[in-house]
Amino acid sequence: MLLGLSLLAFIGFSAVSVPKLTNVHFGDLEFTGWSGPMGSRLLDGDVPYRDFVLPIPPGSFAMLALVERLTGEPRLIHELWLNAVIHALLGLIAYAIAAPITSRFNAALVAATTLVALTYLNKECAYDHTAQLWSWGALALGLRGVLASGKSRRRWWMGAGLAAGCTFFFKQSTGVGAIGGWSVGLVYLAAVELFSGRYRGARERGRDAEHFALGAGAGLLLVWLFVVALGSSFGEYFTAVFRDGSELKGGTMALLGNVLSYVARYNAFPASLGFVFLLGAVGVRILAKQGWHLGDEPSRTNPTGPAPWLLATAVLATFGGAAALLNARLPPFQPKVVYYFDSLDRLPAFGLAFGIAFFVFHLQKVGPEPDDGVVADPRRVGHLLNALMLAALVSSILHNTSAPEFRPFYDNNPVIPVALMMLFVAFDRAELPKVKAAVVVLALASLFGDRFARSMEATTRVGSVGHWAGLRVSERGADMVRVAVRVQELAGPAGTVLVLPEDVQLTALIGKNRPPLRGAIAFVDQYPASVLAHDVDVLDANPPQVIVVHPADAFKWMRFYRIWSGDSAAESLLKHVTGKLLPEHYVLDSSHETRFHADADRLDIWVRK
Repeated sequence: MLLGLSLLAFIGFSAVSVPKLTNVHFGDLEFTGWSGPMGSRLLDGDVPYRDFVLPIPPGSFAMLALVERLTGEPRLIHELWLNAVIHALLGLIAYAIAAPITSRFNAALVAATTLVALTYLNKECAYDHTAQLWSWGALALGLRGVLASGKSRRRWWMGAGLAAGCTFFFKQSTGVGAIGGWSVGLVYLAAVELFSGRYRGARERGRDAEHFALGAGAGLLLVWLFVVALGSSFGEYFTAVFRDGSELKGGTMALLGNVLSYVARYNAFPASLGFVFLLGAVGVRILAKQGWHLGDEPSRTNPTGPAPWLLATAVLATFGGAAALLNARLPPFQPKVVYYFDSLDRLPAFGLAFGIAFFVFHLQKVGPEPDDGVVADPRRVGHLLNALMLAALVSSILHNTSAPEFRPFYDNNPVIPVALMMLFVAFDRAELPKVKAAVVVLALASLFGDRFARSMEATTRVGSVGHWAGLRVSERGADMVRVAVRVQELAGPAGTVLVLPEDVQLTALIGKNRPPLRGAIAFVDQYPASVLAHDVDVLDANPPQVIVVHPADAFKWMRFYRIWSGDSAAESLLKHVTGKLLPEHYVLDSSHETRFHADADRLDIWVRK
């Protein structure tokens, strides 16, 4: 019942929140709506990785192209709704991950709090969401594989491999994580069997790996056939998505260095001395009450804590109250209040801390495997849960390798439901039902952080025409609409427009022809060096009618570029435009006050002389 109520409440909240655009430009925090415009290019007959080059697989582009074909027009709200639908599906998968391990009520709580966590994350690009849908599916199917026996076990592992392989339709780092996650998990399980002298068990894990690899191979074959069907080739896809994708993030060694840095340098969770003391106290209580070994957790069918209807009421109050606040058009929360709500998004990280503790206590030799299934041996089940933990964590880390800092809960990673599950199970083990209820409520309250505050600002209706049709925006979003209208006037019916550094969402909002650049997105981690010379020649030969530059402060965009690269092709293109083309061919039409992340800045509109 709680699962169904959570999904209904989330859908109701989404009906109010989805039209409220929060990231109106990438300076607002993250990227929004970068798949839909690429889908429009597919409908125009452009061939990916040949006519337009970028390091993103084409799956999400094709999905948005289909939506555009069915609706008759490209709109950002379509991509936002696709993301919301995927969030609901991820909530169901979160339940599927938790249900075999803990009580169904706990699994429903995991699903509800996962829906909240997915909602307050900032990135709204369909390629991330579609990729993670398959990655989470691979995790859930693999879990069924490690718990199954007989012929069904083979089918689960082939399904897990197929889901992991199909992730490459949408995003390469997520696909690498999906395959790498269960690969590490299976290696761990085989090592446990060998260490325990169970050579037959090790061979069985080898067969599981074979079935997983077979499914993954089938998924990769489907990706290849799909790329060819789009008119491209696997070689062009591989070069753009894997070789260029790695180089644009700093190169393979830099990405490997990031992974090492995650483990050795960055905090796993933020905590004061007081919180560390409380975690230690809970740990001691777990040891005294039910112990740190979760081997018998699948047999736990009775929920602990207050009456389920109380927590169900909390879930409904959270999503219903949030929808009511957005409908009421009240002023946004004060910054200090937003800060405290934002701080609650650290709770899943504490679940990760408990999960690591459970992992350590599960490191025991296993006895003979019974004939009636693996779940009969608590020690063996503990290792299966360790494999799940490894698969989720490795999958999440590899998805995030482009980020120099460790942030497993910044994106919609599969470690989220696993960490939340470990958090709730820990308080069950400590027999602290009231504390657990409080933690659930706090996890639900994290919905009201910065993302929600920005949604409260989105009260201005855009209208029924253009890429933002059907949306409501903040005053800054209204500024972007005014910018788009002015650029449209300057460009005229046939003029071309270039936005630098490029936010695809703003380019689509302007809605004018872009110069025929081969680089699909002139942004630091999307623009490969192989297209630079061609694109510079194109701009020199026929400069666009209008150029939009934001941020106008070169130091700010250079500093932002340094996150990935100190000498990127996109920066070279931008320097060529601002240093050569603008002084020679353009006059400044207008400047608009804006911000780039938290800093005041401006957006400049340049028009040809």
